[in-house]
Amino acid sequence: MIADNPNTVFWSLVLTTGVAVIVGGRMIWVHYFNKKADTKSDLLKAIEDGELAIRKKRNETECNVLATAAHTACKMMEQATAVAPELKALKAEVIAAQEEMKAMKETLKELSNPTSTDTGADADE
Repeated sequence: MIADNPNTVFWSLVLTTGVAVIVGGRMIWVHYFNKKADTKSDLLKAIEDGELAIRKKRNETECNVLATAAHTACKMMEQATAVAPELKALKAEVIAAQEEMKAMKETLKELSNPTSTDTGADADE
């Protein structure tokens, strides 16, 4: 009965084709966006991996800098320890020289400023 009416057959065919197009379009739509979501996920994973690699490289660089600084500090401590006795002796010499200069200044002061108890004859000498 339905097959006998050409309008019914036409509209049934249009409806069936429309449903097929909608279902097919939906499948394509879902596939495209799932693929896009996978692409976003892959992109985020790549960015994360890149950031991790950068952090790892930065940490390695910082560790190398710290190791170099520690090695340099150890060398400086070794050198300071080796030079310390010489510096101690030099300090003693400087102190002795300063004391000698003070004594010389006092002597010069006494010679240039005669005391009131000195006689005129002594001052002329």
